[in-house]
Amino acid sequence: MADTVPETAGEPLRYKLLTGTGDREFCEKVSRHLEGGYVLYGEPVIASGPDGGVTVAQAVVLRGA
Repeated sequence: MADTVPETAGEPLRYKLLTGTGDREFCEKVSRHLEGGYVLYGEPVIASGPDGGVTVAQAVVLRGA
């Protein structure tokens, strides 16, 4: 999923759950959202799957929403 700021189909969402593999690309995705007016919401979550893969998630909310 390629998250961008601002939304391409109308108004930006007030809440987003960003997911990825915890690599630089994920960190850049979070950084783009912070630069685009979002703030972190809660703690990041890290989960490992049965195949040994790792998924990370971070919720963000639109500032002032």
